[in-house]
Amino acid sequence: MAAIEPGKKAFALLLLACLVAASAGAESLSERLDRAGAAWASSLRPEARAEAGYDFEDEERFDVHFAPIALEGLRLDAMTEAERSLVDELLAVVLSKKGLERVRHVRELEAAVGAMEGFPMSLVAPWFRDAGRYFVALFGEPGDGAWGLRLEGHHLSLNLTRGLDGSPPTLTPFFLGAQPRIVPEGLPNAGLQLLREEEELAGRLIASLSSEQRSTAALAYQDGRGHMLSQVDRALPTEAPAGVLLDALAPEQQTLADELLGALLSDFHPDIRSGFTDRSRRAELRFTYTRSAENETLLYFRLDGPDWRLEFDNTTDGDHIHTVLRSFAGDFGLDRLAGDPLARHLALEHARPPTNRQ
Repeated sequence: MAAIEPGKKAFALLLLACLVAASAGAESLSERLDRAGAAWASSLRPEARAEAGYDFEDEERFDVHFAPIALEGLRLDAMTEAERSLVDELLAVVLSKKGLERVRHVRELEAAVGAMEGFPMSLVAPWFRDAGRYFVALFGEPGDGAWGLRLEGHHLSLNLTRGLDGSPPTLTPFFLGAQPRIVPEGLPNAGLQLLREEEELAGRLIASLSSEQRSTAALAYQDGRGHMLSQVDRALPTEAPAGVLLDALAPEQQTLADELLGALLSDFHPDIRSGFTDRSRRAELRFTYTRSAENETLLYFRLDGPDWRLEFDNTTDGDHIHTVLRSFAGDFGLDRLAGDPLARHLALEHARPPTNRQ
């Protein structure tokens, strides 16, 4: 057999690389997720897999917590370094770089929370406020139809569902919090303000509202998360969204509103984010807010539409923020399960805002 000339060999290798790259580029987000999920699941030691694994139809998939109590799954600090690395690779499929960093920062903030807490929480802080005390639960088998994954701990609940209809995966209910609001000097991550951009953009939008717009958008102030809808109620609300319609705002106000929406959804992969920002859904969004007259950091606002809601609340002590994103039809992948009657039935049966245990 004649030897391949070096130039032709190099060209053949380049062509093969291009074909492989093109093939990878054609891979859908859900297919990439299947591959990453299967890699993580197959890496788990048998005892770790037993701790993490549930059937996709298990009711545990719908038991979302807002407080780090009675959490289920495999603890991050119980994984090997290789297992944790593959979890990060899985999350990198569905989250942006910023989203991955924020998830890491939420966990790192536990050190600040533990250092700032007084008696009696200070007694359990070394165990309770632990960056490794976050739990991963796997529902179903990646690559075999619908499956899901939950990452949950203090100030974080990410509920991923890979559906059956070819659409991008879903991540709701999605809960992310920040405590403290700004990390004090002398503590790890001093100066970190995890939700600074969202808070500042909301403040600018509120300041831009006219008296007439405020009469539509403003709520009477309540502290203690008195206005939170998605966190407290057991059933999804059916009343029409309240607040000022974004499409009724002046152009410069609409730009601010779009920047705020973009910041709030910036943790997600663009394909997932677009499901909330496309023009048909954006047109019906409304903005409502309230803040304390004595302390402007005591702020609540929400972006509300006919099929999803995003809330920001810092009304406990001004130093403890919760954000929650709910999709009324899409939580737990409900709208992605049309091909699985049992899974869809279970999702319909259990779809509801998480219990407020904090």
